[in-house]
Amino acid sequence: MALSLALTRTPLVVGKLAPAVPAVRAVSARFFSSQGLVALEKLKGVFEEYRVQNYSNCLPSRFKKDLVKAADKNNDGNIPVDGIERLLHNIGADGRISRTELEMILSEAGEPSNMTIPAANMIKLI
Repeated sequence: MALSLALTRTPLVVGKLAPAVPAVRAVSARFFSSQGLVALEKLKGVFEEYRVQNYSNCLPSRFKKDLVKAADKNNDGNIPVDGIERLLHNIGADGRISRTELEMILSEAGEPSNMTIPAANMIKLI
């Protein structure tokens, strides 16, 4: 697994803005193709829109766990493309992201051989 670097802003100093000095923090991540990254951001956007409308009083972690639980068809800890499609249908987001885009996300972040993604990886992605 490769490590990528993320930049963060330093916190505000009382009375003035802190300089935009990049602080380096290691983040465990996989590398996505440009199309895979676009598809992932699209999926995150759909889920975030639903979270703001329906889970605004809950922690984001609770929302993510509920999503993953709903998408895990067989309760085996692996989420198939069909599970994500069913979830999108249930939240009223049919047609917002195509099956091809979902397959691209799973092939790059999950198990390409059986087109699933482990639940723990899905939680990290969204």
